[in-house]
Amino acid sequence: MHSSYLELGAVAEPDRRVPPWPMTAPVGYLGQLSAQWQAQQRALRRDIRPEDGHWYHESALPDGRHVRGAWNLIDREHEYLGGVEVAGRRVLELGPATGHLSVWLEMQGADLVVFDAGLDHCIDLLPYDAIDLDGPRAVAMRLIGQVQNSWWWLTGQWGVDVPAVYGNIYDLPGDLGDFDLSVFAAILLHLRDPYAALAQVARRTREQIVVTDAVPAGLVDWDADWAEFNPIFGDQSSWWRLSPQRIVRMLATMGFADVELRRHVQYIRPRHDVDLAFEPVQFYSVVATRTAPALPE
Repeated sequence: MHSSYLELGAVAEPDRRVPPWPMTAPVGYLGQLSAQWQAQQRALRRDIRPEDGHWYHESALPDGRHVRGAWNLIDREHEYLGGVEVAGRRVLELGPATGHLSVWLEMQGADLVVFDAGLDHCIDLLPYDAIDLDGPRAVAMRLIGQVQNSWWWLTGQWGVDVPAVYGNIYDLPGDLGDFDLSVFAAILLHLRDPYAALAQVARRTREQIVVTDAVPAGLVDWDADWAEFNPIFGDQSSWWRLSPQRIVRMLATMGFADVELRRHVQYIRPRHDVDLAFEPVQFYSVVATRTAPALPE
């Protein structure tokens, strides 16, 4: 059992310290890996407190306490990432959320870069009946800003110096370089075009890609290749339910045809209510290894 939880103070919504959105992005989103850019980003959040964040992950702190979160990956990180080794490898983590995996990857010896939506680029939103999406985009990115607050605060607590890069996942910055391993941890369901996002990352990945997600409800045949359009009323960021074989077949077209499929159990608080107990959820991880050269841009 956890010895204690960090008790977060209540903060009125208008008083939350969230960086403004949109923000001016550098041309081509370039230069974000520089020490100067990273220092500017951390300075922008110098005064944030844990209650200024939205805690997607249950997160351990150096003093032994925890911050309550919706998902608990603690002590199951290795299986969550398909059992791959990360020490000494250059790793790209897409959609790092609260940063629990970021801290774990860095502590395992990964040379990590994280990428997320931000600056002037919004997450993908279903329009539903909205004529003007500017309002929903502002609301969505305020929440993303709070999640990113938790990432910066948590990595700061652990003294983890990981570069965070923001922009458009369908057009990654040209100066990111190449990676040995890239990780999509439960984010493809939130993307309008998961194939395009995978293809962007595949071109920059030398060795392996890991895609982890919850097992779609009702999945019986693990060899079935399907994708279901899955809008959820009230959730403008839920796009797809994807079978593991759909992921496998998409990655095969990108030169990643050597595939291992792993199943595991993770834990979630129902409805992301941090006052509720964790319940088990079935997950899969697709570990795909490069077997052919990268496709051209």
